[in-house]
Amino acid sequence: MKKSIFYLPSPGDSSRVLYLTSIFPLKIRLKSLRLFCLFFFCIAFSQTSCKDKNAEAYYNKGNEKNNLQDYNGAIAEYDTAIESDPKYAFAYLNRGVSKEKLRDYQGAISDYNMAIESDPKYAFAYFDRGIAKVKLQDYRGSIADYNMAIELNPKYAFAYLNRGIAKYNIRDKEGACLDWSKAGELGNNEAYDYISKYCK
Repeated sequence: MKKSIFYLPSPGDSSRVLYLTSIFPLKIRLKSLRLFCLFFFCIAFSQTSCKDKNAEAYYNKGNEKNNLQDYNGAIAEYDTAIESDPKYAFAYLNRGVSKEKLRDYQGAISDYNMAIESDPKYAFAYFDRGIAKVKLQDYRGSIADYNMAIELNPKYAFAYLNRGIAKYNIRDKEGACLDWSKAGELGNNEAYDYISKYCK
């Protein structure tokens, strides 16, 4: 079996590469705006998890270390933030991102589960959990998470793009092409590249 290349963005980094055995030799670029959106929502809506200034300070330190690729250090900061505020969904999500960087995909999924438990309407947590499941080749599980992300945010173009990729990997070409078409309609121009290459 050939290996596919999964390009996955990270906080403070334009892309990262992980090799996974896949059914199809498909070059996949999975994009996420996680940190930008995390900061935006934290500031704009001042959710309860952002009100604890002590927790927020450790959270910010974690983000800084994440950006410097000190993932173990980032996890330690997020741990302290969560100890201060056990409902801090943003900290759980970013700790999960750090664990993904260390290839602890099950640990990342556990953190995404906690983020969702803290905020069941957190579309980004479902999206990131879907990415972690793709890395474990749990394509059907990832599709379920992208379904939730889309239900919570019907204009989530990246979720449609990634769901299409997961569907393609379970041989649902028609479903994949429909998702890529929707992603394109929502402004993700990369989706048209997939349509051109895989939907003929």
